[in-house]
Amino acid sequence: MGPDGDRTVTGMGEPLSENAAITVEGSLLNTAHWATATLVVDTIKLVATPSMTNYENGMLLRFVVPVNMRGALKLSCSGLTAFPLTRPDGVPPVSGQMLAGSVARCSLQEIDGS
Repeated sequence: MGPDGDRTVTGMGEPLSENAAITVEGSLLNTAHWATATLVVDTIKLVATPSMTNYENGMLLRFVVPVNMRGALKLSCSGLTAFPLTRPDGVPPVSGQMLAGSVARCSLQEIDGS
C-alpha cells in the first residue's frame, strides 16, 4: 500500500489526449471515444475524438450532457445514422438520469453500422 503521498496517479491527460485513462479492454479494442454533444430537437449529435467512420458493437461513447434530457431521444455520432438511445433495459432515459454537466457513457450494442 505505501504512504499516502505515494498513492497517486500522475501524467494523466484530459480525455482528448493520448495518455487519458481508459480500461485495458477499451485500450485493446480501441473503441472508446470522447465526444462533444449538442441536442438538436430530439437527437443528441456527437462529434467524437478520435473521429469515427462507423459504429461498432461494444464501442463506448462518453460526453458531457449539454442540457437536462429525458424521454425518447436519438443519438448520432460524427454524422452517422441516428439510433434510439435507451438504457440497458430498453427504456428511454427518465428525468434525472441525464443532467446538464454530467458525463454520460453509452455502450453501443447490436448496432448495424448503417
